[in-house]
Amino acid sequence: MAREIRITWEEWKAGREARRETLRKYGLDSPSRRSSSSSDKRLRRAFDGKRAPDFSGSRNGDRGG
Repeated sequence: MAREIRITWEEWKAGREARRETLRKYGLDSPSRRSSSSSDKRLRRAFDGKRAPDFSGSRNGDRGG
């Protein structure tokens, strides 16, 4: 039976930072990203020339980062 797990935006960001800290311990700067994919054309059309939406701000218009 699947369980629904809920976390807050702040909990998600803290987990993300913890994962990045673990990567830094092993000399890696960030999670690896594919340089290209078979979906590039579709993604770039959908996201104004980029492969993903801009996640630089937080949810609900909060620009706290």
